[in-house]
Formats: sequence, C-alpha cells, structure tokens
Amino acid sequence: MIVRRALSDLQSIQRTNPEFKLAVNIPIDLLLDVTFRTWLLDLVGRSDITPYSFGVELTEDAKMSDSDAVSTVFAEMKALGIVVLMDDFSMGHTSITLLQKNYFDYIKIDGSLIRDLKNERSRSIVESVIRLGHELGFAVISECVETKEQHDMLLSMGCFEY
Repeated sequence: MIVRRALSDLQSIQRTNPEFKLAVNIPIDLLLDVTFRTWLLDLVGRSDITPYSFGVELTEDAKMSDSDAVSTVFAEMKALGIVVLMDDFSMGHTSITLLQKNYFDYIKIDGSLIRDLKNERSRSIVESVIRLGHELGFAVISECVETKEQHDMLLSMGCFEY
C-alpha cells in the first residue's frame, strides 16, 4: 500500500535530511473506517520518523460535517503527530465550515487558482485565502508553483510553503 511505502521512503530520506516532510492523500471514508485507522496509527507509531513530518491530505467532503466521528479521527491522528492538511482548498462546498472546526494544521490552495495568478480575481482570492488561513492559525501551502513569477507573488502574499 502507498502509505507503507511513503513511510518507508520518509524514514530513508530522514536519515540524511531529518527536516524532510511527506503527505499522502487518504479519503475520509478510509479514515472513518476503524480497521484502516487503527492500522494507519499503528504503522505510523512504529515508524522511525521525525514527529509531525508525516501528513494526511484530505479533500473536502460532505462526510466531514459529521463532527463527532471526524473529531475523533483528527484527535487520534494529531495525538500521534500526524499533520492534517485540507487539500484543494476552495474547490469544495464545505471549506469555510470546516475551518471553524480547527481540524487541520494546513490548508493547501488548489493549483487551478495558482496557475491563473496573473488574473486579478484569482490573485485576490488567493491573497484572501492566505490571509484567512493565517488569521485562523493555519499554515498555508500552495500547489502548482511552477514559475518564478508565481513564487514571488505568493511570497509577497505571505505564502512560504509549496
């Protein structure tokens, strides 16, 4: 499975670069499954990785509105030092509501907005998301940074991770 491979690779890389971080996409359905979640938490717990260097990226999903079950999932992951990232922020229908819950450590701005940073509206949206993320205490990551111009624009807006 991809998670086992990712953790193995992360362990290897961290032997020479202890600051290296890695995240994998996992559907919320899997995380809500107790058997899978137990397996994941056990695997991470037995891994020799730097705390908070392994993350789980979740794409927004209506199932995340079940706050009791989802709160349990995120509390268990955070207790083990697993970083939680909201992937493709701004592309789903639950983004703002989920930010109220404080489930995430990072919000990750969808690449479609970054690819179009020359567009004033896209730039304004990205800048607003970065500001909102910081005001709520989240780190903000940007996808699809492919040019120096995008890099420089994001830096000037306060987004320092890609």
